[in-house]
Amino acid sequence: QGFPAPSFSYQWYSCDNESITSGKTVPDGCELVGGAITHLSAGDGYSCAVVSDGSILCSGSNSSGQLGDGTMVQRNSPAAVSGISDAISATAGDVHGCSLLPDGKVKCWGNNSSGSLGNGTTTSSSTPVTVSGISDAISISAGFAHTCALSQGGGIRCWGINNSGEIGDNSRENRYTPTSVSGISTAISISAGGSNAQGYSCAVLAEGIVKCWGNNTFGKLGDTTTTRRTAPVTVTGITNAASVSAGSDHTCAVLLDGTVRCWGSNFAGKLGNGTSVNSRSPVVVSGITTAISVSAGNSHTCALLSTGNIKCWGQGAFGQLGDNLNLNSSTAVEVFGISNALAISSGGNHTCALLNDGSVRCWGTNSFGQFGDNTYVSSRVPVSSFETSSGSQLVVGSWNIGKHLLARVTATNSLLAGSHFTSSIGPITRIPTATVNP
Repeated sequence: QGFPAPSFSYQWYSCDNESITSGKTVPDGCELVGGAITHLSAGDGYSCAVVSDGSILCSGSNSSGQLGDGTMVQRNSPAAVSGISDAISATAGDVHGCSLLPDGKVKCWGNNSSGSLGNGTTTSSSTPVTVSGISDAISISAGFAHTCALSQGGGIRCWGINNSGEIGDNSRENRYTPTSVSGISTAISISAGGSNAQGYSCAVLAEGIVKCWGNNTFGKLGDTTTTRRTAPVTVTGITNAASVSAGSDHTCAVLLDGTVRCWGSNFAGKLGNGTSVNSRSPVVVSGITTAISVSAGNSHTCALLSTGNIKCWGQGAFGQLGDNLNLNSSTAVEVFGISNALAISSGGNHTCALLNDGSVRCWGTNSFGQFGDNTYVSSRVPVSSFETSSGSQLVVGSWNIGKHLLARVTATNSLLAGSHFTSSIGPITRIPTATVNP
C-alpha cells in the first residue's frame, strides 16, 4: 500500500463527485487537468519534468545537449524537449536523459560517447533519438553513462558504458544497443547510478531481494565486498525490498515495513545511521519507519514518508537537506515546509519534490539553473520550481473551490481518491493512502 515510487507518473483530474473512491475507472464529473507536472527527475546539474499534456520540460546544465531542446545552451527556465508529446516518464542521468513512451518505446538525448542513447552509434544528440529494439519497457533509469529499461516480463536491458560491468551481461564491453542483464527475469524496480566512469545498477526482484552489478567501490553493491561484478549479485540481508535507488557511490532501499537500508560510501553521513563509516552491507537509516520511496543523490539521500513529509540526510553544505541549514547530518532531518509530497528525486547536489497539487519544489544547488525558477540562486529550503518565463507556476488547470482531486497512476492504471481543494488552484489536503496494485 501507499504511493508509488518516483518512477510512477500521475494524471490529474478535477472532480465534482465528493464520494470518489480508489479504483480503475475515472468517474463521471471529472475533467483532466492540463498543465500540471506529472513526473520529475533530477540529474547532475539539471532537472526534467513531464507535464500532463505529455511534453517534457528540462532546465539547467546543457553542455552535452542533455536538456533535449536542440541546443547546448544552459537554461534557468524550463525548455521543452524536442519532438516528444506523449511521455509517461523521464529520467535524468549525468549528461543524458531518456523518456518512456506509451507504446513501451524509449527515446534518449544528450551525450552518447559510450552508447548511452542506445541507438547503435556513439553520436551525441541534443534532440531525442529512438533506442533500438525496445517496445515493452515499463520503467527506465539513466545512470552516469548508461541506461537501463525494465520490461513488462520482468527482464532488464541496459546499454552504454560498461567498463565496470554496469550492463550486467558478464562482460566489460560497451553496449551501443540494449543488452539483456544476465539472470534477471522477475524485476519490479530498477535504478542506474554511479559517477566518474564508475557506474553500477540495481534491481528489486518480485521476491523482495535486491540485486546489484557493476562498480563496487565502497561496497555499493552491498555484497560485503568491494569486488567489481559484471553480473548481478545479491545484496546481503534484504528480503522484503519495495524499491531501490542507486546514487553516485551509495545505494538505498525502502523495505515493505517502511524502513530504509543504505550501503556503500558514508561520506558526510549519507547512509543515515549516525556515523560516517562506510558499509559494504546494508545498515538501518535511523528514525525512518514510514518511508514509501527513497532517492540517493551524490552525497545526500532523501526519503518520502507516507505523511507527505520528506526527510534527508548526508551532505548539507549546499542546502541539499532542505532544513534551512548548510550542515551535514548523519541522521535524517525534516525538509522545511513540505507535508504534501507525492514523489522525490535527488540529483547531484539538489533535490526536487512533486507535490499533490502538481507543482514542484526544489532545494540545494541551483548554480546551473536546475530549479527552473528563472534564477541561479541556490536555496537551503524548498522553493517553487519549474515556472514559466513570466514566473507563474506551471499548474494552470481550472480547479474550483468545491472540486475534488483524482490522480491516475499511469503505470498501474489505478486511481487515488483525493480531497477537497481550499483555493482555486490548491493547496489541497494530502491524498489518502490507497492500494495501487495493477
